[in-house]
Amino acid sequence: MKALLFLCLITLTASALMTDPSMITDSWMSPWQQWARANLGTLTAPMNGDSDLDGVSDVLEYALGTAPLASTPQAFTVTQNAATAPLGFTFMRNLTATDATLSIEGSSDLLTWLPVAQAIGTGAWSVLPGGSIHQAVDGTVSFTDNVMPGAGSRRFLRLKIVVP
Repeated sequence: MKALLFLCLITLTASALMTDPSMITDSWMSPWQQWARANLGTLTAPMNGDSDLDGVSDVLEYALGTAPLASTPQAFTVTQNAATAPLGFTFMRNLTATDATLSIEGSSDLLTWLPVAQAIGTGAWSVLPGGSIHQAVDGTVSFTDNVMPGAGSRRFLRLKIVVP
């Protein structure tokens, strides 16, 4: 009986993929996990965490495309031209956050919130009765509410982010 011996020699060389884990993308990871690994260095970062302690949660940094390890001084620009003009705001949308659902909601009492616009993944915005919206090709979103402020009335807007 003859014994056969097989020898296999594998030589690995250092490359960007081997030394920089942020360069590795695995198809099994969700877009959030890929972003967290590339930007926070971990797959287990809590979405409600605030890695740079700037008051903007990591999931909001993800949805808006801001840097989670550098202070974000202003994520939104609020627009209202006059006291009698409708409220609005402008923000940047991360076009690679394919798993994020963005909803703009309005309220008059901060207790009951009603949706006025929504975008799922990287899809187009659907505007419910309640406002107008425009998204530029770079992801800049401008929303204007259609509720006119009146004497003694209040109006609040918020951006709600849902990532599975």
